[in-house]
Amino acid sequence: MPFTNQFTIAVNPTMECNVEKNFHVEATGSHGLLDLRIKRPFFGIIHLPSYTIASLYSCMSTDYTCSAHGAPTINYTLSGTVIVPQKCIINAGDIVRLDFGTMLSGHFIAKGQKPDSVNPVTKEIKVICNGGVESMANLTIRFQCTPDAHYPDAIASDNADVGVVVTDTSHQVIKPNTGLLPFTLNNSQATVTFIAYPVSTTGHIPSEGSLLH
Repeated sequence: MPFTNQFTIAVNPTMECNVEKNFHVEATGSHGLLDLRIKRPFFGIIHLPSYTIASLYSCMSTDYTCSAHGAPTINYTLSGTVIVPQKCIINAGDIVRLDFGTMLSGHFIAKGQKPDSVNPVTKEIKVICNGGVESMANLTIRFQCTPDAHYPDAIASDNADVGVVVTDTSHQVIKPNTGLLPFTLNNSQATVTFIAYPVSTTGHIPSEGSLLH
């Protein structure tokens, strides 16, 4: 519990005014115990900024009373990092494969645009979490990949003129590496839906062949 004006008394009969003596205040502020309470489950990493948790004051008194006033002799501060291990498995570790079918190179015309002949692919992935993740937690998925050099909103492919755009179900673009796809766990699991489609990244007709892997 928080406390104020708690003190101990140390008596040194050899203490003289204006004379420097070796004066030891035994026990006062020499040790302590701090309990850190986590009120709500969380996952990941939380950084605790430095803040003062206690202050120690000293004073001289002939009647064995003392109160905190003036500048503290010692300030005790707390800072640190709390790390909670967590584990979420997407599609039980399987590869998420997107098949756009046959695409004609001549239909890739405008930069950032999907060919009219290609339909977007809607994909559902299963997410199961454990290891400290709250069963009803709000989480996000981030697509860690290489952005296209000419059109950063798209994921780069092995064809310099073609990339893949990922969106949520509201057709908001999820940018590679920085965009987040939010979802909420239900009893530690969720089904997350996203949409993907190929786009021209340069406005040039792409070379023919196997475009995406």
